[in-house]
Amino acid sequence: MKRTFSVRATDDECKKAIQDYWKDFNNRQLFARDKDRFVLVTLRGTNTLLDHFSGLLDCARAATDEAEFTRRLAVPGFISAKSIQYRDEIQTIVSEIEGRIVNDVDLWPFLRLLHVVSLDLNTATGQTEAMINTLLAYTTKEQDAVGAASASWNSLLKLVGEGMPQARSFSRNDLPSDLLQRHSPVGGPEQRVLQTLKDHSTFILDGIRSTIGDDLHLGRVGLVNQIIQQLESTQIVLVSGAAGNGKSGVAKDVVSILGADEFAFSFRVEELARAHFDETLERSQIGANAAALGAILAGQGRKLLLVESVERLLE
Repeated sequence: MKRTFSVRATDDECKKAIQDYWKDFNNRQLFARDKDRFVLVTLRGTNTLLDHFSGLLDCARAATDEAEFTRRLAVPGFISAKSIQYRDEIQTIVSEIEGRIVNDVDLWPFLRLLHVVSLDLNTATGQTEAMINTLLAYTTKEQDAVGAASASWNSLLKLVGEGMPQARSFSRNDLPSDLLQRHSPVGGPEQRVLQTLKDHSTFILDGIRSTIGDDLHLGRVGLVNQIIQQLESTQIVLVSGAAGNGKSGVAKDVVSILGADEFAFSFRVEELARAHFDETLERSQIGANAAALGAILAGQGRKLLLVESVERLLE
């Protein structure tokens, strides 16, 4: 967690962070590559960091192997020059640790497990604070949910402020008893809703054929990477085109990549042809209305809704 972060091999903070990540990455007893992730949390990350460094990390996650990652970086204009520069800076740091020149074979599995998160606390927009308060309001047992969420948030700020001089770390059991009693863990029905959504989406995605024959997959890595980058900066991305030109296949590839680390769900366009989204959820037997589903997903970093045909939706 850093107030600011610059990706430079000459920056001591960056150098130390990457060194620590790399050492843990290679400690198989501490870090499980199939399920663990590294997260770099910054306070209001700059556009350069969020766009170009995140773009490099997204490019690594979108590649199926190190060879494809190298090809993506070599295509002019496929990814920004700044993103490639960031790869070079990290390569310099890791090479110094290893005592040899490392390449994309070494870096690709590392970069794809690294994520950047920007928190906008103490700002006028305060979207992170709003998200946390939504979660607190949803999990409270008190009748005045908004008031309870505000009280809990203020208690957390006070607790963190008192622990900051000692650089304390907190677990749930370290929180005051009145704060714990005010909220209950999310689980049970909520998890069943998410599982139903996942099963529903799997059924839809399995119906989208993206291979020729048994295993020949015609991937559109440029389009897929472009959509993923757009989703980092906007809430809605429309994929349009004539019928049969592969929109659904591209969308399926995007979901496959995002679904490895984040929750993504899908609906067919005809399912959305209802007077209200609640009716769509009811007919799909999801077990929650739109308001409840929004609260459950409040803690998810990205909500993804796939539409096969905008024209049919508008009709």
